[in-house]
Amino acid sequence: MPEGEGLALPLPSMSAGIDNSAQVQKNRAQLLQPGLIDAWQQNYPPCPKDVMARILCIDDEPHVVTLKCAILEAAGHTVTPSSSAHDAIEKLKSNEYDAVVTDWRLGDANGRAVVQAAKSHSSMPVVVVSGYVAEAFQAAEPLADLYLEKPVNPEELVTIVNELLKTSERSA
Repeated sequence: MPEGEGLALPLPSMSAGIDNSAQVQKNRAQLLQPGLIDAWQQNYPPCPKDVMARILCIDDEPHVVTLKCAILEAAGHTVTPSSSAHDAIEKLKSNEYDAVVTDWRLGDANGRAVVQAAKSHSSMPVVVVSGYVAEAFQAAEPLADLYLEKPVNPEELVTIVNELLKTSERSA
């Protein structure tokens, strides 16, 4: 994908005409059911060794960042959680990551600050997972590599992150 271009992929359940906030709450409740991650881990194959990565995962909602981290860890990645833009930017300055998965509306700033910090450090893939994809997609550059509607399907998140890591590795 040429630099500066992102791609927005809404989930089918988030199609036009659906009350997004009600749908997000309903899907979030379904995703947070006890045992869901354990069941998913048993049925979803781990990440191939050639794409295991260090991923920084940012969301200001503690249960959501925990869920995303569990999904990515179940796929074989090493994941560092962060609950604010400020914390994420500090972690990007002092650690090396292969990819970033971030929410857009964070309590202390918007995801643009995180995307900008990540892209200024390297060409690592950045995925924005948010209930505000339209807002995020229209923000000034730098753009994330991909935009996904919340709540994201766990298999879709893992597949996309793995593919972006493979693409990033080939272009390095």
